[in-house]
Amino acid sequence: MKIKQAFIYGFGKWVDYSLDFTDNNFVCIHGRNESGKSTIQKFILFMLFGLYPKERAFYRPKTSSKMGGRLTIIDQEIGEIIIERLDNVQNGKAICYTKEGEHDEEWLNTYLQGMTAKTYQSIFSFSALDLLSIHNIHEENINEILLSIGLTGSTHIHTVDKKLEQEMNDLFKPYGTKPKINQQLTLLKQLAAKRMEAEKEINQYREQKEALEQTKKEIIDLQHTLQKEKEKLLLIERKQQALPFVHPYKQAKEGLKGLRQHIPFPEDGLNRFQNLKEKIIPLQSELSIYKKNKQELKKKIDQLQSEQKKMSLINEMKLLLGKTSQYDYLLQEINDLQEIIQEQHVRLETEISYLNLSISKEDLFTLTFPFQTEKAWATIKETFEKITAERNQLLLEKQAITKNIKQLEQEKEQLKRTSLTKEERVYLEQKLQRDQETALLKQMEKEYGKQQQKLQYQKKHLKRKSRFAISLSLCFALISGIIALISHSFIFITGAIVGAVIAIFFWVSGKNSVSNLEEIFTWSENPSEPPLTKEKRQEIGYRLTQDDENQLRLTNLQERLNTLNIKYQLLQEQYTNWKIKEQQLDKQIGKEQETYPFLMEVKVEDWPTLYHSIKRLIGEASEIEKTEEKRKKKEKEKQYFEKNVRELGFKMNQAENETVSNAITFFEKIVEQYEKNQTDLENHHHTMKEMEKQIHHLQEHILHYEEEQRKLFNLADVQDEDEFYKCAKEKENKQEFESTIQQIHTQFVTIFSKTEWELFLLENKTEQGLLVCQQEQKETILVIEQKLNEKRQAVATYQAQLEKIESSESYSKLIHRLQMEKEQLSVLSKRWSILKTAQAMLRETKQLYKEKYLQDVLEQATNYFSYITDHKYQRIIAPTDKQPFLVETSQRIKFSVHELSQGTIDQLYVSLRLAIGEVMGEKHQLPFIIDDAFVHFDSTRLNRILPILTSISKKKQIIFFTCKQEILENIASENKVDLLNVVRVTP
Repeated sequence: MKIKQAFIYGFGKWVDYSLDFTDNNFVCIHGRNESGKSTIQKFILFMLFGLYPKERAFYRPKTSSKMGGRLTIIDQEIGEIIIERLDNVQNGKAICYTKEGEHDEEWLNTYLQGMTAKTYQSIFSFSALDLLSIHNIHEENINEILLSIGLTGSTHIHTVDKKLEQEMNDLFKPYGTKPKINQQLTLLKQLAAKRMEAEKEINQYREQKEALEQTKKEIIDLQHTLQKEKEKLLLIERKQQALPFVHPYKQAKEGLKGLRQHIPFPEDGLNRFQNLKEKIIPLQSELSIYKKNKQELKKKIDQLQSEQKKMSLINEMKLLLGKTSQYDYLLQEINDLQEIIQEQHVRLETEISYLNLSISKEDLFTLTFPFQTEKAWATIKETFEKITAERNQLLLEKQAITKNIKQLEQEKEQLKRTSLTKEERVYLEQKLQRDQETALLKQMEKEYGKQQQKLQYQKKHLKRKSRFAISLSLCFALISGIIALISHSFIFITGAIVGAVIAIFFWVSGKNSVSNLEEIFTWSENPSEPPLTKEKRQEIGYRLTQDDENQLRLTNLQERLNTLNIKYQLLQEQYTNWKIKEQQLDKQIGKEQETYPFLMEVKVEDWPTLYHSIKRLIGEASEIEKTEEKRKKKEKEKQYFEKNVRELGFKMNQAENETVSNAITFFEKIVEQYEKNQTDLENHHHTMKEMEKQIHHLQEHILHYEEEQRKLFNLADVQDEDEFYKCAKEKENKQEFESTIQQIHTQFVTIFSKTEWELFLLENKTEQGLLVCQQEQKETILVIEQKLNEKRQAVATYQAQLEKIESSESYSKLIHRLQMEKEQLSVLSKRWSILKTAQAMLRETKQLYKEKYLQDVLEQATNYFSYITDHKYQRIIAPTDKQPFLVETSQRIKFSVHELSQGTIDQLYVSLRLAIGEVMGEKHQLPFIIDDAFVHFDSTRLNRILPILTSISKKKQIIFFTCKQEILENIASENKVDLLNVVRVTP
């Protein structure tokens, strides 16, 4: 993925600005402090990953209402992708445009493979602030920090791990006292001891509680007994109230005993029977009227049916009359067809005359073209044109080649005349060579003079050295001889002899060396020709050069002549092939002219056009034949219709010479009368059916009402109307008795139960007896109420004592606090378990990343680190359980990270960040954004880091933000973007 262009509608200080990243993969954006570099970096992250509303509000421009922009990126598979975000559109969600159409934010997340802004900044972005954070870390933690960076590109893993460890220690330590869980366990032990003391006081409280419960049970029993006695008193009072209604109730019961238990009589039977009688009488009157009208209508129907039977040929008349419109249309069609035929003949003759060919109208009716004729004529035309074009082309090429050959032959002869002969060229070359030898000898003579001077100097120097050596040897021999004479020592005699020998040796060798030097530098003069003048030498060189050029041109001319001769032979072969094609075409043309003689009057080029013209004329002739056949067919249909009309007229006693139009008028009158009679007959039949329906309907109603009367008799179990009225009277008496009983029962059903009422009727109590029972019951109730008051007083005493104990809330508060502290311990324990699990998962994930990515990252980081440090460090060694992060020098000396200088740690950090970005970039092809991460590097380190960035940019895009002029000077001009010169785009 590569960012091609960024267009900012409005973001921070930037409004309607455009940045172009098209030219290079390594782009350096330069600007002074506060020039907006960080804002552009944030804009790129906003376009790729979005921002929260508060963050968008922070970057909303002060001078524009627009907030957002457009980012154009290039993908190798998808092509160009345009990402657009606006603050006020879909809450800042992205809209992506590709060649396939428009996509939403979810598509962008899928395309970025779930990459988030925080992950992107951890892997593909770093700045000088990241180096500053490394400076502030303790030495003992630097090893873990670098390991985290090597795994994920950031220090977050180490920070989170330390934070989890600290929180766990704040919660619990096995032998600690200050952690929260340890303090909570101590507090729970103290509260448990206090609870044991409070439980002893509770035992006394329980005994009094049991006595209170027993007294309450006794009160409940007395209350139940009191309730029953009051219910008895209430029953006596109800009996006193109901006593006056007992006698009427018993009389009504006796009256019912004299009547039938069940009297079958319908509900509201009298009224229902009277209503039915009133409905039947008008229906019977209406029925008699309908029957009379039916008889009169039947007579009219019989009369019309007898008249219709006389018209037996009416169907044939209707059939013919239905075809009269067709007959009229047929006459019009025949006239129209006749006119069309005449027009077609005139048009055909006119078009034949336009062709100016020896072809007649009659020939067109018999002339036919096979389906392949059009294609054959078109092929002949194309072949004819192609052969003609080939002939013209061959003639032109032949003329051109002949002309070129002639021209080249002339050039060849001209060059031969101006070229040197073989003898002339050899003479000039030898003369020029001798002149060069003479010049060389002169040069050597000058060198000989210089060597003679050098020889004289060497001879003098050699003589001085020889004389010095001889003098020294003679002195040594003389001194040794004198000492030998004095001391008579053999050694000094030998020394004197050796000194003399050495002196003789130096004298002889010096003389020989001088002789050898003279022999080496002896110059032998040879006779030579006088040297050529400069003009003569230039003339000879020019003639030889000109001759070389002529020979080269002759060679080229001969090659061109050979090529043209080959082309000429090929043209001859092509011309032979053309003649064969021409003969074949002439045969095809002759064959077609033999089949269609009129073709001899037309050029071959016009055959396809003539084909379409004649084909159209044949089509028109065919249309004339079809129109004539159609006219004849219509004429036959007309004659057939007229024949049928005359035959039917004869059957209806018309004259034979009657016209067709008169016969049709006669038929129409007969059919009209028939249809009128038929309509009247249908209306009468319809009326008859309606009358029959009404009669049937009235009969059904009468039968229904009579059936209802019979049902009433059956319900009353009687046979006639008198018995029905008698049964109605008996039913009325029974209802009065039952009403009296029901009223009394309804009045007292809520006071007495069914059993109480029946017993009360059997008692035969008097009013005085009920008064005595009432007084006795009241005395019993008074005794029970006195006992109940005594028990209630005892309950009050117990409750006062218990309330005194319960008023002290120390125990309940203690229990409540103990429970709360247990819950707090549970919460702290869960929190500690969660932190422990999170730490284990984090370390497991860290180990997995270490196994999967660390080796690749360290290999790449080693290359970068070695190059940046000028190969002072050759290897980065991953940490293990027993050793920390190590680096190895070129002398195989290993240093732990905390032993390195801060500058070296910075370089190691940068190497790791670049390596993790490149390794992870194999999956996520995202640009690398660097924000002044090398401000603390010296010029040497900076010159080494820039080639690394250039190398990485060949695989992925790098956007480098800086405010340092010295960094900018080390970057090629085509890679620079100066924010001072950014072009503002007018929307």
